[in-house]
Amino acid sequence: MDPRLSILLSTISTLLVLVARSIIIAIAALIYNITLILYVVPLSLTHNTIMQLTLEKDAYSTIIILAETTLIAIMIVTKVMSSLRSKYHIDTFIRNIAYVGVKDVLIYALCCRRSYIALSLITASAAVYSLSSTSPLFYTHSDMLYSLLLYTSMALVPFAVILASIEISATITAILVTVAAVVAPQPLLLMAFIAMLPIETTPVTIKLKKRNGFSIGYLEAVLVDSPSLKYNIEGQKSFSTTRSWWSPAYPTSSWYSVKITVKENPHIIVTGTTGSGKSFTAMQLTRAILEKFDNKAVLIVIDPHGEYKNLLNNHTVDIRVVDASQEAPNPLELIGRSPRERAAELVELVSEFYNLGPIQARILEDAILLSYENAGIRDDDPSTWGRSPPTIRDVIAILEDMSRQDARTRIVAMYLSSLAAKAFSQDRLPFPTPDSSLSAIIFDLSRLATREQMVLYTETILYKLYNLVKALGPADSLRYILLVDEAHIFARKTSRKRAVLPLIAAELRKYGVALILVTQRASELDETILANMGTYICLKHTDTRESKFIAEVVSKNPLNNDAKEILVYTLSILPKGYAVVGDIEIETPLLVKLQE
Repeated sequence: MDPRLSILLSTISTLLVLVARSIIIAIAALIYNITLILYVVPLSLTHNTIMQLTLEKDAYSTIIILAETTLIAIMIVTKVMSSLRSKYHIDTFIRNIAYVGVKDVLIYALCCRRSYIALSLITASAAVYSLSSTSPLFYTHSDMLYSLLLYTSMALVPFAVILASIEISATITAILVTVAAVVAPQPLLLMAFIAMLPIETTPVTIKLKKRNGFSIGYLEAVLVDSPSLKYNIEGQKSFSTTRSWWSPAYPTSSWYSVKITVKENPHIIVTGTTGSGKSFTAMQLTRAILEKFDNKAVLIVIDPHGEYKNLLNNHTVDIRVVDASQEAPNPLELIGRSPRERAAELVELVSEFYNLGPIQARILEDAILLSYENAGIRDDDPSTWGRSPPTIRDVIAILEDMSRQDARTRIVAMYLSSLAAKAFSQDRLPFPTPDSSLSAIIFDLSRLATREQMVLYTETILYKLYNLVKALGPADSLRYILLVDEAHIFARKTSRKRAVLPLIAAELRKYGVALILVTQRASELDETILANMGTYICLKHTDTRESKFIAEVVSKNPLNNDAKEILVYTLSILPKGYAVVGDIEIETPLLVKLQE
């Protein structure tokens, strides 16, 4: 059989089961209630009382109870079997079902915002059920006033459920169950709601509810296999050829705040196409983190386009904006390294910029080491390492002097001269420590002439951060938030052994550093960095290649091609203000409405 036809038939059969079950509940309850009214009202008029007659338990009521119980059992079995049909879903289903406590089941199953609503509904049902003298489908009491209160309570409880769940994104199936809820006696109502509502999102929403962290927005839907109800994004229809799709979050999207935890893994990637709101989203995240830690962490921003100073101005006054064309760190500052180690790092970086050959690389390394010696800094004498270091201009002067005898040296001098921005001739750039009064420092790179200057500047700054934090030792609280815009420029895949951003991503979490990378080309990032990210916040993507890469990373299941297809499609149609979120602690992607 054609797989598409098989999926279509499976979908139709599941839908028919849901619809049939809902209609049967509604019709059975309606017929029985009408019969009850036709039977009780004449007797009440005859006996001058209201509802004094106690009906004997008969075969009719027993059949209805058995039929309803059977239908509920079939529905539950169908739902469980639907979950078990996919190896992908069974993992999360079995692993997370243990998270569901009794109280949480009541809250989620009844679509209630708060636990006291769920508990009040259960209490009302239990009270009515316990007063039934013969059958759970008919309630009587000898006292007329009490009977009136009893039936009034039974009539109002379904409306309480409807009001409690008024913000649900529902399909026609859910509407049919609501119809059943209005006409069915209360115990059947509770059983219907508990059996009907999707269980797919429950483990995720319970995790989010119990999580401690900073909020990024509200959960709209969870990507699951064969959802009972389907969430439509801005009117878009779900794929008919896939089993996976988004299941709406219950009870309401605004109740589940999606929180990112800083303690376990604070590293975040924000990715999206140009104009999708990456920078704004990154600043919202940063503000949320700063507020979470009472502005005690220091924010460091690497800003290639000069746009973050405007985004931050309204947040805090303790900001320093550094124009990288006027102020810069000295790339030859040792920063906790020996002269030979620092020379090797610089040679490796420049070699990657200009594809230096082995001989040219050795010429450059010799010139750098000679510049240290001329400054009185000796590789074999650590007591000299604290002296004022040479500058790039000093290295260029040595190369120019050497080039009189070797043409190859002249080429190296030319390459280095293209890196020697005016600012690099300075000795030092002050760097904020965690106990400083400065809340944020923004390195504006927009006026640097070349990409290579940006990378050299950033590498030097980040090495200072790396060595400063390492010297401070491990920390229980957050010290620094490092935000790197256009991260693919500074953290791309490289053969360099001494690239600093992979070191920061891999090692500095326990030292109190949170890393936020903003990029439209996540596929170009270093694999070590990708492996150490805790959260992916994915905005709209129009580049299919990037979307496929993100889907591969976020889906967390290389065998589930349906999920990847849905993620690629979702990323292409995401409205502004929405994101697909992948979290290291949650087994399935989330659809989130970001906070404004």
